Amino acid sequence: MKQTEISDRGLVRLLPATYHKPPSLRGLVDTDDEMGILAEIEGLTSGRLLAERGRNPHLDPRELAWQRRSRDLRIYGDSHVNAAFTYTRAGGNRFNTEDRGAWYCAWEVMVSVSEVAWHRTRELGFTGSFHDSARYVELLADFIGVFDDMTDEPGHPALHPDPAVGYPEGQS
Repeated sequence: MKQTEISDRGLVRLLPATYHKPPSLRGLVDTDDEMGILAEIEGLTSGRLLAERGRNPHLDPRELAWQRRSRDLRIYGDSHVNAAFTYTRAGGNRFNTEDRGAWYCAWEVMVSVSEVAWHRTRELGFTGSFHDSARYVELLADFIGVFDDMTDEPGHPALHPDPAVGYPEGQS
């Protein structure tokens, strides 16, 4: 498979909007100090925070988004990027196993919409109910590095439309 170097800025990923939700533990405490203690306890089981601390055997923390020094400008979204690699779906997805996630993004927002719609429809199909509504926000991220490139291989088995066929091929 050929490798292609990419150095593009502002690629689109859609994330479920969560700005309308208060922290899940907030109702259990009365003060911000108490909330800080609960957040610290919750962080002990956070897959993302454990990976950022080097405690995920499938990820090197140097592969994750990070800020160089504590006084650096906090870049919005780094926790979302890192979560994509640390919170995985049982069985994995087309190009990642359940041990290690992947960051999916696109040059065009409608490609991201199609990707989200396909996965959401599939998950709703498992429940037998398609009555649903959701809000998504765009997160723009730079995509820089050398990556496997299948653009010249439209018949590659990993691109098979049936996940039972395509996912194992893409994970190998």
